Amino acid sequence: MIPKNQESCIDIDNFFTMNLGNWLTQKTSYNPSSKKHTTSTTKTFIKKIEDHTSILNLLNNNKYENLSTTNKIQAYNITSEKGRREASSVLTYIEQHDSKSDGIIYKIGTNKNNQNTIGEFQLIGNVLKILIKHKRFAIEEKIWFINKNLKLTKSIIKREDHCVLISFVSEIKIE
Repeated sequence: MIPKNQESCIDIDNFFTMNLGNWLTQKTSYNPSSKKHTTSTTKTFIKKIEDHTSILNLLNNNKYENLSTTNKIQAYNITSEKGRREASSVLTYIEQHDSKSDGIIYKIGTNKNNQNTIGEFQLIGNVLKILIKHKRFAIEEKIWFINKNLKLTKSIIKREDHCVLISFVSEIKIE
C-alpha cells in the first residue's frame, strides 16, 4: 500500500503519472449468471499525449461538446497486446473543480470495434473510482496502487441493477 503520509500527496495528476509505462496485465472475469470465468494475460502500454489540440478535436468529433482549451485536460494512449491482436484507446480526464479529485473521464476507442464511453471519476485517498453508464449498463471500476509497480483493479458491470460481470485485474510494471 502507499504509505498513509503520502495519500494526501496523491492527486489525479500524480495518480495518472504513476500509470505511465509498460505493464503485464492479468485479468480474471466471472459471470454470475452462467457461473463461468475467464482469465487472460496481456501487455499494456500507457503513454501521455502532449498534443491537446488533437485531443480536443478527437473529443469534439465524437460528439463530446462544450470543451475548450481552458479545461484542465490530460490524455493518455493505452495500447493492449494479446497475442497478435492489439486494441488501442485514448483515455482523457477533465477536472470538474480545482480539487484534483473529481471530474469527467472519456474513453475513446481508436479501433473500429471499440465503444466510446463517458463517466465520472472520484479520487479518494489512493483509490480512483470510475462510474460509467452506457446504454442499459452501469460500470463501477476501482483502481489502486499497492506500490509504484503493482496496480489492482476491481470492476463490476450491472445491467438494470443485476450484476452481469465481475472482474479483477492485477498489473505489474515491466519497464
